[in-house]
Amino acid sequence: MKITELPDHYLVIDDNGAARLVTPGPDSLADMQALVDGWIECVRLPGSVDCWINEEGLIRNPQDFSYNYLATHIVREWTGQPYDLVGPCVFASNDGEGATIPLPFGFTKDTLNKGMELTPRYQSEQSLLLFHTVQECADLMNESRREFMEAKA
Repeated sequence: MKITELPDHYLVIDDNGAARLVTPGPDSLADMQALVDGWIECVRLPGSVDCWINEEGLIRNPQDFSYNYLATHIVREWTGQPYDLVGPCVFASNDGEGATIPLPFGFTKDTLNKGMELTPRYQSEQSLLLFHTVQECADLMNESRREFMEAKA
């Protein structure tokens, strides 16, 4: 699949490795809190890219979150720092004045070109829908976490 441009989006990587494009809602703080399941913390990357994570991810119960291998790899590659990320991560951008804005297409394109695969909202032989709403994405991640914990028990 060759993607040449994308509408406004966040890139959300669940701790199970699923990568989704999410359409931003009207309130970026509410978006980030819903997508990381709680209080947010920001890891700054070069190029005005931000990685939003759950502030308590490393100290919450192990059944809440798993180590996020894909997001950790991306952040380490972009920053050169030994970050360890737990739980879902949301990649977005900032306007330089503190406001969160959609992710630049170049970041998503670079990540896709390095082998990341997107989890579509819907796929058939005739169509492909890539974009999830914030609520759909949060619900999918919660369901995945619930199924994981049931299988683990």
